Amino acid sequence: MNVIILIINRKLNLGILAEFWFVLFVPSLKHLDETALTTLAKRVRIATGKSRAQVARELGVSRPAIFYAEEEPAKSFASLRKRIVEKYSKHKIEGPIYLLK
Repeated sequence: MNVIILIINRKLNLGILAEFWFVLFVPSLKHLDETALTTLAKRVRIATGKSRAQVARELGVSRPAIFYAEEEPAKSFASLRKRIVEKYSKHKIEGPIYLLK
């Protein structure tokens, strides 16, 4: 089972986006920020062929909640994003990790 560790980082940074694409194609990297997790949740849902409404019913949330979880990384939907990824893929997400600099 693959494990993805979520790193909460509210700053939009091109380095983070580049790291996300590297994580997708290089399985040895396992850190994701909220923006990357947002994109991953959407890609996982699309890969299953399910609509937002279907996923919302299965997870017991509203359809707008799924929209925000997939489209708005700044909104606080990390737990829903994690549920989507874990339910519809083989990944397990542990976190969040807060880094103090």
